[in-house]
Amino acid sequence: RGGESSRLGPSIDAEMDEDGVDIPAGEGVPVVFGEIELGDGTAEGVAAGNIHTGGGEEEERFELSAASAATRERQEELLREFEQRRRQRSVAVTTDDSQVRKQLRALGEPITLFGEGPGDRRDRLRKKLAELDAQDGGELALPEEALVVEEQEVQKELFYTEGSANLMRARTAIASFSLPRAKARIERAKRRRADPEVDEVAELDAAAAATADAAPDKSTVVTDIIAGVSTACVAMPQSCAYALLAGTGVKCAVMAAAAASIPCAILGSSRYLQVGCLSLGALLTRGALVNLGIPLGSEVYVMGAATLAFYAGVTRVACGLARLGNIMTSLPVSILQGFVWAATWMVFFSQVPAMVGATASGPLAGHFATAAAWLAAHPAIWHPGTFALAAATFVIMLNGGKIHKMFPSALVCCVLGCVLAASGVDVGACVGAIHVDLGSLFPPAALQIGPEIAKALVVPGVALGVITYLEGAAVCRFWAEQDGEEWSSDKELVAQGVANICSAAVGGMTVAGVISRSSFGILSGAKTKLSHFVTGCCLIAFTVLGGGALLEVLPKAVLGALVSCGVLPLLGPTPKMKPLFDNIKAQPYEVKRDCILACATAAFTFTARPTLDIGLYRGIGLALLFKLFEKTRDLDKKENEEFEKAQNA
Repeated sequence: RGGESSRLGPSIDAEMDEDGVDIPAGEGVPVVFGEIELGDGTAEGVAAGNIHTGGGEEEERFELSAASAATRERQEELLREFEQRRRQRSVAVTTDDSQVRKQLRALGEPITLFGEGPGDRRDRLRKKLAELDAQDGGELALPEEALVVEEQEVQKELFYTEGSANLMRARTAIASFSLPRAKARIERAKRRRADPEVDEVAELDAAAAATADAAPDKSTVVTDIIAGVSTACVAMPQSCAYALLAGTGVKCAVMAAAAASIPCAILGSSRYLQVGCLSLGALLTRGALVNLGIPLGSEVYVMGAATLAFYAGVTRVACGLARLGNIMTSLPVSILQGFVWAATWMVFFSQVPAMVGATASGPLAGHFATAAAWLAAHPAIWHPGTFALAAATFVIMLNGGKIHKMFPSALVCCVLGCVLAASGVDVGACVGAIHVDLGSLFPPAALQIGPEIAKALVVPGVALGVITYLEGAAVCRFWAEQDGEEWSSDKELVAQGVANICSAAVGGMTVAGVISRSSFGILSGAKTKLSHFVTGCCLIAFTVLGGGALLEVLPKAVLGALVSCGVLPLLGPTPKMKPLFDNIKAQPYEVKRDCILACATAAFTFTARPTLDIGLYRGIGLALLFKLFEKTRDLDKKENEEFEKAQNA
């Protein structure tokens, strides 16, 4: 710049900036970058318009363009947003939703908005507090009720929250719906990986057609007939095996199987359920009759079995007509699992003598479990041929399904045993032939028994009708959840009640829905109740046309092994018992309670005298005690809460 030396030259008091320019110290005329002092020569240039100068009374300013102004506004908005976020992050907000609601109410804000969750509500409170902080210049002043509360101490130990019954039913329904479909989807994926040429659309159409609930056509009728005949081939040896367990003789079980299938096919509601003799019913029948001192296999013993079937049938018909089906199936699962588990082991122990061809002796022979233990400790008295045939039956039954899912393992075992026995091989005792005289069926055996025995069997018969029904109900419920089939518990009660009355009329034993036979029928391709009808017709034809003569060479070892193989999957601990082996002390109260109920019911059943059903009654009594304890505890808790509220008030 030009001008006087006092303004341009170096000065003692001058300072230099970072560019090396002298800055005068003290008061004086400020140095302005680009300023030109007006001299005589420059004044003429300014007057001529050749030199432009700034300043003056009206300082010249250049306006920003529209684009530049918009950019500047966006930058300022971003800066304000960043500042707002910074303020929000610096605000401490409680995670307690009830406290969040209180603070919003104190600030005059809605405590909740439509579709707003706890996290969204907390963010809204944080934003509001940050806005108040900005308005107050950083000093946040809130009403006393809206002060931020301290965070509660987080519980770090493992704990469980009790779920509702509706949640349990919902999760069960979801699992029942999704798991089978997931399994089918994985199988389709494996087939496509093995064969990329698989037509997925055609495969899905075939699966949909297979599960469609349409009127039966010609192919469905043929499939049901084949499934019914196949199921009859399995039902006959199974019935003989359960007769051996019940001690009634084979004829009693064969007549029951022949008489029960057709009524259930006509009156039943489930197209999957197959009805016949079952292990639990046979064991309960044996316990009820032996308790009265009736000799096994005697004529009175068979009459007593028919009388029990009659009482069970009347009980089910009455419960069905009274619409008590849902109540009967509401027995606590833990009690039922404990009872069935213990009864299953009793069934297995009861077949040990038939599988080794020997019987226990001494004081231990009075109980199935102790008798089986005594026989296991004395292998020298086993019959070699009987034990070998039983072992071969186990091998065939456990591996037959690996050959094909419809492989008739039970029928193959029976044919093998009959061939060996007919060939003269010593395989132990055989069942013996049965002959049916239709004229001897009237009057029914249930009406020929003495009045004293008839009265004594009323309570066991009613219990037998209720307990054995639960297995069939489990089959109906399982398949209803699988494919959405509608079934009526009351209708099934009436159908099975009529089937038991028909069984009693021909001298048969108690019948109910059988899981193993129903599953085999489904695998055989059964689609409608026609397959049950065909099964009943085949069993009646076998009985009436002299098929019982073939049982002359059927070894008892095969029947004992068939019953034992049927209960093998149920011998392990039930789901309610498993917490006993998995740190039960750390489990919540409900899990401990169910585990105790299951284990206690199993122990009651093992030690039940004189019949197994007493163990079930004791388990129910223990469950009632637990219920009473829980009610008392809840009342005490409620009274304590009310007392604390009164004190605080």
